[in-house]
Amino acid sequence: MMTQDENTNDERMAQGLHAVGAQYVALDDRIKLAKEELKTMEAAKRSLADLLSDGMIIEGAPQLSIQTGEGTAMIYPISQIWARKHVEATEEAFLQSLRDAGLSEMITSSVHTGSLSSYVRERADDAGVKMSGTSKILESLPPELRTTVAVSTSPTLGIRRKKQ
Repeated sequence: MMTQDENTNDERMAQGLHAVGAQYVALDDRIKLAKEELKTMEAAKRSLADLLSDGMIIEGAPQLSIQTGEGTAMIYPISQIWARKHVEATEEAFLQSLRDAGLSEMITSSVHTGSLSSYVRERADDAGVKMSGTSKILESLPPELRTTVAVSTSPTLGIRRKKQ
């Protein structure tokens, strides 16, 4: 049989666990709300990045310097280029086009899209069309690849901060 003191200690421990449990649930709820808010902010940031990226390309501005309360932020365009088999190209035609372009080393049981994307980025960079859109990037490729390789770009913006 438990003594009065033992009952009191057990009750205190149970109350303490409930208090910690309530804090845990409240923190979990705050995290869920913060994640939703973060999704909203990321979507707004993507919209602003699209506007800035397009505007910087149109204006021919390689970078944009912004004064903040903490110093200077340098905004500059970054273009990610990815290549893969064009959706309308058959696998056989795609693989043959790579062979015809002298890229058979990329072919294994499947094409390593990272290697293909790297090749396309190099070609676009060499042609000076890295920031010019997919049609210009496709034009920088050998003719054998232009109808079998799909190219997409993912323009983003980098920020380099300099504290005062």
